[in-house]
Parts: sequence; structure tokens; C-alpha cells
Amino acid sequence: MEKKQQLMQILNRDREQMVTFLRDIIALPSPSGTEKEAAARTVREMQHCGFDKAYIDGIGNAIGMIGSGAPAVLFDAHIDTVGIHDRALWQHDPYKGKYENGQVYGRGAAENKGALASIIYGVKAMKDAGLLSGTVYVTGSVFEEDCDGLGLWHALTKTGLKPDCVVVGKFTGLKIMRGQRGRMEIKITIPGKSCHASTPEEGVNPIYKALPLIAGIEKLNRKLKKDKFLGKGTVAVTQISVKSPGFNRLAHEAYLSIDRRLTVGETKQLAMKQLKALPGAKGAVVELLTYEKPACTGLVQKVEKYFPGWSMPEDSKIVKAAVETYKAAIGKKPVIDKWTVSSNGVSSCGLLGIPTVGFGPGEKRYIHGYDDRISVEDMLKAAVFYALFPGIYRSA
Repeated sequence: MEKKQQLMQILNRDREQMVTFLRDIIALPSPSGTEKEAAARTVREMQHCGFDKAYIDGIGNAIGMIGSGAPAVLFDAHIDTVGIHDRALWQHDPYKGKYENGQVYGRGAAENKGALASIIYGVKAMKDAGLLSGTVYVTGSVFEEDCDGLGLWHALTKTGLKPDCVVVGKFTGLKIMRGQRGRMEIKITIPGKSCHASTPEEGVNPIYKALPLIAGIEKLNRKLKKDKFLGKGTVAVTQISVKSPGFNRLAHEAYLSIDRRLTVGETKQLAMKQLKALPGAKGAVVELLTYEKPACTGLVQKVEKYFPGWSMPEDSKIVKAAVETYKAAIGKKPVIDKWTVSSNGVSSCGLLGIPTVGFGPGEKRYIHGYDDRISVEDMLKAAVFYALFPGIYRSA
């Protein structure tokens, strides 16, 4: 029997179990730092699906392992989600995981719990079909929404996972992603001198001081480097705030929040230097923000909010293996693209240099929205991909 047919028979047999698991973890709210219950439920599902090991690591990742030897392939899907914002705007209960007309609805369905369920059941199908090849790791990682790559970085540097390659299951709409721009979160503090607003000449208004800096950032955005594949670097002011004693007083300080996207050839050092050289930046403090929110385990891992970009050449082993896997699983030539958003690839490839691609079910139009959903048919297609990839990668 053809491998794809064999896998689809197994996956159709397990379809309801896969959907039930997805609905269960959707019903467990898991904003970044609160993933404990969803991670525990994921470990139980890995155990049920016959993984050799399944456990929660020091930062709260749900980690499963099956098989032995080479190659070692890691499939990652983050288990944390954004919040639900205004519950009144949801057509379906965001924490019920409603299953209707081939779609599962709820917060995290499209990003990224649907991919996690698809990966786990793809690995189960691979085992049940006798296609297990080498070592397979699965990470239901934490903190991706708040601090891209932190959970996966911990798994790869502190937990001892040593994969030869990584497939990030973040939503791709069943495309293959071979890269993304990097990003930085930066704060600029502009000092002033507070006084009563009836005599503004006695003070220094930091809001006025910020105006040439804001204009300079807008001009800088038009001059940044462009890469043929990853696209142009960007910089944008995303928030403005002040510290002020009251409505009728000039502020002590003004603050600008800066989103900086990095393309090929742009570094952390270059981005900071460019901002510090702008008109109005003299006397201001330009700083790269840090992240140190406690994990659901209590661990605090302080890191810079710098998330390096990455890309894999089209002729690299992992991309070629992904293309051949797609043809075998889906039956046609894939679309190869890049993420415009960030992903856990910032750690696996951007920081650690491990060959990485992205592939997963879930469509961008549904992520973080009030109609968050995923197609079960797309989950099954992705599961076949995950089941076939390790064997094809070994042969590539």
C-alpha cells in the first residue's frame, strides 16, 4: 500500500481522537506564562500516543521523544496563545473548542494548538505505519507569543535536545516557509522638565523634543536595506506615552516604543546606532528591552528582546526534503515562501544555526482574531507531511 494511503487510513481512524485533544487544549487558557495545564494535557496525549518519553521541562515546555539514532528531527508548535480581548465579539465560545462543519473554533486553533495536535498524531501515524525513522522530538513550546523562541531556545540549550533539523509548525496555510526577518523591541526615553502648563516656558516639554525624532524614524524607514527574499527592513513608532504629574503639568519624560524589523545584512548593533544618530536623539536613552516574566514553572529567564532573522537556501538539504515531502503528502508542488511575522525559528536557526523550515496548518487570516479556527482536513494533510518528513530527510 502506498505510504500516503496507509497514513491517511490511520489518521482517519484517529481523527476524532485528534479533534478531541485539540478541543481539550483549546479549553485550557494558556497565555504566555500560564501554559501549565495545557502542557500537562499535551504530555498525557503524547503518552497515550505511544511516545517513548513525555515530560515537562524547566521552563514549562511539553516535550515528547520517540525512536533513536539519526537523523534527529524536531517538530515544534507553541502551546501559548494571545488573550481573547473582547469576549462579546466572539461568535463561538473561545474556550470551548466547538467542532462544526469540519472546523474547530477557539483561541489558539489557528495559532498554534491545531498544529500541535497535527504533529502529535502525525508522529503517532508514522509509528503505527512502521515508518519511524531516527529520533523524533516534539515540543509544545511556551512563551512564543510574548518572547519569540524563548521556550524552544530553552529546550535546545538547557533540556538537552540535539536535533539535526527543526520543522516549526506555526501556521503557514500549508506553504513551506524558509525564513523570516528578525525583529527588536526598543524603547526611547526623552527627558524633559516638568512645570505648570500655564507657564510652559519654565519647563522643557519632552513631547515637543520627541517630534523631530519621530520624523527622523519615519524617514529612516524609507532608507533601510532590502533583501530579494526576506524583503526590506522596517522601523516604526508603535506607542507614545509620558510620565506626568497631571493634566495641567508638562511631562517629566516621554517614551517611544519602536518595532524594528531586520533584513539580511542588518544587525542589532546597526539598528541601535541608526536610532541614536537621528535628530532629536541627543540626550535621549535608546535601549533594547528585556523580557523576564516568570514561566509557569516559576523559572525566570532574562533575555533581550532581540529575535534574529534567518533564511535557508532553496538548495539546502532541509528545503529540498520539505519539497519532496510535500509532493508525497499533498500530491503537488509546494509554494515556498517566508513568514512576515516572527516564529520560533529565531532560536533554532537565527541564534543556534540549526537548519529550519516552517510548515503547518492554519491560515493567517484567522490568527489572533475573534473567529480563530482551523480546518481538520488541513490538519490531516499536515499530519501526513510530518509523518513522512523524517524518512525523506534521511534520504535527501
